[in-house]
Amino acid sequence: MLLLATLLVCSPTLGAADEASLQAAFEAAVESLGQKDLDRFLQLWHPEAVLFTRNRIHAIDRTQTEDAVWREAFEDLFSRVYSVGYTQQAVEYRVVGDTGLVWGFTRLAVDLRKEAGFDQETRLTAVFVAVDGDWKILHWSDSPLPTGQSPVIR
Repeated sequence: MLLLATLLVCSPTLGAADEASLQAAFEAAVESLGQKDLDRFLQLWHPEAVLFTRNRIHAIDRTQTEDAVWREAFEDLFSRVYSVGYTQQAVEYRVVGDTGLVWGFTRLAVDLRKEAGFDQETRLTAVFVAVDGDWKILHWSDSPLPTGQSPVIR
């Protein structure tokens, strides 16, 4: 956390065009998630990303597994949901060198097939890396806000 805070405070940001392209990449990920477009969603992930899922004890390290394992993890996720709604409430973007930081508050609504779905406000942190001119997701985390709390938007 201290490193992230240091990057946000001490590092100069690049031009608005870089932040706009980062925002477009983030929005493409959200759109492909909502459409359950697995092929497009997988293309947006960095080749060295690590994934934690709720049904696996250990992380899936993309550098140490075949693409089929990575695909299977997301197929499992997509097969358990009818729909995913992801609404940005207060999301910010920062570009530092070839790293893109996305953070803020969102509303995540998930309708599940075999269990109760949920609709909750979340804190978002995502890290993208520029690879050959395209932003790729290296890390993405949504954590629910405590019940009864809303984000303080400044």
